[in-house]
Amino acid sequence: MSDLLENPPSRSDLPVSTVPDSALPQVIDGAVYLPVGHPVAADSEEFDQLLRRHLPPDISTDVMGQLHGISRQASRLQWIVSLVCLLAAFTLLYYFFPKTGFDELKEHGGMEIRDLSGPLPVNSPYRSVFDAACQEYSKGNNNTVCRILASSVEEIIRTGDRKSDRLLCLYFKAVRKNQKGGLGSAKAAGQLRQLILQDRDNPNWLEFDFDLNPRIRRVMNYEDVRRKLLSPESKVYFNRYPHDINYALSRLTELKRTAGPPKYTRAEMVTKREFFDLCNVKLLLSCWLLKGYSAGKNILPDNRDDPGVAEREKALQIALKHRDSGFRDFWEARLFIAETLCEHDSFGLNKLKLNEIYWNGAYRKSLDELKLEIRDCRERLNGGQ
Repeated sequence: MSDLLENPPSRSDLPVSTVPDSALPQVIDGAVYLPVGHPVAADSEEFDQLLRRHLPPDISTDVMGQLHGISRQASRLQWIVSLVCLLAAFTLLYYFFPKTGFDELKEHGGMEIRDLSGPLPVNSPYRSVFDAACQEYSKGNNNTVCRILASSVEEIIRTGDRKSDRLLCLYFKAVRKNQKGGLGSAKAAGQLRQLILQDRDNPNWLEFDFDLNPRIRRVMNYEDVRRKLLSPESKVYFNRYPHDINYALSRLTELKRTAGPPKYTRAEMVTKREFFDLCNVKLLLSCWLLKGYSAGKNILPDNRDDPGVAEREKALQIALKHRDSGFRDFWEARLFIAETLCEHDSFGLNKLKLNEIYWNGAYRKSLDELKLEIRDCRERLNGGQ
């Protein structure tokens, strides 16, 4: 024993350990690290045996099922549910949130006239010509329709035969299609005046007259009215237009009086009121130009109490009310007002700071708001927002 103490064995004399260092506890910086152990692959049979051996029996089956694919199926189901929820959310956003774009504007196609007359009696003396005219009308031969029915129309109007109104409506529908985009028909307007006197409460006669009467047609185009008032022959138009505009406004008032339930449905009335507003805008702008040029020669006066300004302001308010309309006509009217006012300002009045423009209910000291209106109208007419 004393020999061992006096001569301790060197490290080289100790037996060599067969355990690798990784299998022994390690002390590093005062902390004890357990050995790494034997790694087992999660998809191996050995791993499954370990699970079965060490997990409680009541949960081992579920854990094994999730490990071998059930969890992937659940995950796929979650993706499907999430996708369905996203689609539902986008659908709600599309239908319940305001649109960021606008539909393309279109020109107003004119008044919709629905035949309110009853059927032509079977034993009517006009049955044969009516049937022949119907066939031609279905083929689009409107001139032929007018020729076939012309003499019968004169006779019906002369006798006041209200049972034959269906034939009259067919005739005026054909005349209307012939005159689409034209100047109207003085002959048809004369016939319709007689019918209005015979049956004042029939909206059809008032509607056809409003659409076909040349006196009304020529003052509905305010841009054409302006050109003629500034032409060398302007004196003729200054004498004619006041009567035509007053006549057109009175006919429009009559249309509004007769167009209502039960003759028309609520949906039809919405369409008709929009058309009535559009006609009112056009006639008021023609009235503005007529009164303004009559007082100001080639320069339209623009103060609140000047001739024509009240009519122009009323037209603007009606057009603004229909800013969401699908028809170009209301935007074109607003653009015409703003451009005309800016054009007249270029004569130099506002450069002297002596003239303010009354527009949209207030005096404007500059053209900034009018130029903004011009920009907005042009963008909308060109399909922008």
